[in-house]
Amino acid sequence: MDSITQSIQETRVFVAGATGAIGRRLCPLLVAAGYTVYGTTRSPARALLLEQQGVRPLVVDVYDASKLAAAVQEAAPHVVIHQLTDLPPGLDPARMHQGRLDNARIRHEGTRNLVAAIASFISPSNPSNSASSNDTANPSDNANYNSNHNSNGITLIAQSIAFGYAASGNSTQLELTEEAPLASPALHAFEQQVLNAPVQTAIVLRYGILYGPGSGFDLPTGNSCAIHVDAAADAAMRAITAGQSGIYNITDDNGAVSNAKAKSLLLWNPDIRFP
Repeated sequence: MDSITQSIQETRVFVAGATGAIGRRLCPLLVAAGYTVYGTTRSPARALLLEQQGVRPLVVDVYDASKLAAAVQEAAPHVVIHQLTDLPPGLDPARMHQGRLDNARIRHEGTRNLVAAIASFISPSNPSNSASSNDTANPSDNANYNSNHNSNGITLIAQSIAFGYAASGNSTQLELTEEAPLASPALHAFEQQVLNAPVQTAIVLRYGILYGPGSGFDLPTGNSCAIHVDAAADAAMRAITAGQSGIYNITDDNGAVSNAKAKSLLLWNPDIRFP
């Protein structure tokens, strides 16, 4: 076994939102690559689907902070991937008003709870660590992890959006880069929660509007900022090993948003598709 393969097999990945549009494509990729994958869902039925994929399911609501902390403690992750969303299937226009409110809540409160759960796990002196020990499958493994790792051992990767940039009056700028301002202060605040988390590597992936299996759209919707769910999932997996802290646009070529940074640093191809 080479050192890279061994490193992957020893890496535990915690996917929050494992049964969403991206999570459903991402988890099988991670398992096939050799990672030990834990995935959250609120649904016991979906937990069975995760188990069939080779994922270790964790049934938990991200709004239950103590149970989420216990789930992170159980997984003892090296990598946390935040794929939490709360939008209606196919972005149903009739349900989008409430969907936007629900999604804003999960970005703010769900992210806050997830970051707090990570902070609790990496700080052995935090009482919430020991309080969840009865829910931990391998407490000795976690003890060894906490004695040999700190925040420098964790990578946090989170889903954001690439269609939230502020309108630009600069007609010479053909593609928006990651440095362009966002239109929403709430979106900026969400991303800052991720980037300021107590981890070694914090990565925000700004996805275009999703299309492909499970997204509700077979083809791009006509928006100038789109991405196939397979390419979105692949970017998240590549960010585990190739990513540097920061923000990456994850979009198709030839749109309004530049994906050059992700192509260069993640060695990512927006045209990738999986069976």
